[in-house]
Amino acid sequence: MAHSKKRWPLNAEEREGLRIVRSALRPRVGATPTGLTPRQREVVQVIREYTEEHNCSPSYKEIAELLSEPSNPVRVHECIKRLEERGHLTRIANHARSIRLLD
Repeated sequence: MAHSKKRWPLNAEEREGLRIVRSALRPRVGATPTGLTPRQREVVQVIREYTEEHNCSPSYKEIAELLSEPSNPVRVHECIKRLEERGHLTRIANHARSIRLLD
């Protein structure tokens, strides 16, 4: 007998996996043809300009200041994390100024 497909009900782990897959496939609100939101494009532009001018990548605090959000570097961190997940940049965890654009 061929293997049988598992039917409902799913356990909690299987439901969570399904939720993650569905959210990954769902188009993001505000995303452009490049796959970036306006905010992500702005962060990439700030990183590009800073790197060209200073020959090193900016810190999260500097990015937040350049985006006129000096009190919220956590939001910058989340945006950079998303950009890394989508393959637009790379960074080394726990290393200062390690952001590198991949385009």
